[in-house]
Amino acid sequence: MAYRVKDAIADYFRDKYGKRPNVSVANPDLTFHIHISHDDCSLSLDSSGESLHKRGYRQEAMEAPLNEVLAAGMILMSGWDGKCDFVDPMCGSGTIPIEAALIAKNMAPGLFRSHFAFEKWKDFDRDLFEEIYNDDSQEREFEFTIKGYDKDPKAILTAKRNAKAAGLLDTIQFEQRDFKDFEPVKERTVIITNPPYGERLVEDNLLGLYEMIGERLKHALIGGEAWIISYHYECFDKIGLKPSAKIPLFNGALPCELRKYEIFDGRYNEFRGGDRRLKKDDLPTRRSGTLRHKARLAEREEARKAEKPFHKSTEERKPFRKSEGGKPFRKSEGDKPFRKSEGGKPFRKSEGKKPFRKSENKPFRNNKK
Repeated sequence: MAYRVKDAIADYFRDKYGKRPNVSVANPDLTFHIHISHDDCSLSLDSSGESLHKRGYRQEAMEAPLNEVLAAGMILMSGWDGKCDFVDPMCGSGTIPIEAALIAKNMAPGLFRSHFAFEKWKDFDRDLFEEIYNDDSQEREFEFTIKGYDKDPKAILTAKRNAKAAGLLDTIQFEQRDFKDFEPVKERTVIITNPPYGERLVEDNLLGLYEMIGERLKHALIGGEAWIISYHYECFDKIGLKPSAKIPLFNGALPCELRKYEIFDGRYNEFRGGDRRLKKDDLPTRRSGTLRHKARLAEREEARKAEKPFHKSTEERKPFRKSEGGKPFRKSEGDKPFRKSEGGKPFRKSEGKKPFRKSENKPFRNNKK
């Protein structure tokens, strides 16, 4: 399909201008995207180039890195506004702390990209772009701390390189530290973290890890809140805390949940006595009405019908228990009733034999072997 679209565009320019344009597969000046869904086809001109979820600051990555957009979405859904301390105790390559710093300082996420595809367009205004790109009037100061911990020293080095590329190394404090050594916080703190799921990253004792997370939260995060994303319900159960919010998310192809845990000191009813209850209206909901979701439902319905071809419409369906002559389906002319033998006796009995469910002298169930 891609080659057909390419040939069609090239033939258009050849017919109109008498010259066929050159095509570079490795580094094209213009990129088109074609999307086909059922009977609809859309052809669009790419204005971004590389996917916008790639911010441009990631120099290196650890195994199974978190998508930058997902990390930013988790922070925004948590409601963290940069007015308290922020910690990711399992930061990996530093994606969550870096996105938190961008949000806290209100920095545009595309500042670190090397280029955009629209810069090669003929009507591109370089002066206007530079004016917008260098405008930092909406950025703000951040007065609290953002910390990223990880027990792997290589992960800390990678996180520092990425933060330096984003110009945020002075804003974020990275330190090699195991989650089990997480010290009690003195001020209100928000934790957002992405522990291993046991899918791409293999943990020797996965359930024990989540049990340790719950223990540390209980004793070291009093007065704060933690947001944890995971894939397995068994892992959430091991945390041993009651979540106050559950938000369904997709991490790649994995259907995950982002759960909120509010850590308090004292009785639960006293903690809920104030205006601390999370309102359902404030939580994001699944966009079940999107076109993409409707297309998936339509595809599933078509697949279901293809697997069961005997499903007929109401117009095609004949009366269920009637034959063509209008008589009951289980009888035909000249035949005896369905459950009778030729002699007229019940079907399950034959001449000269005892009832079906009995042995010679005793009921069938009491017959001894």
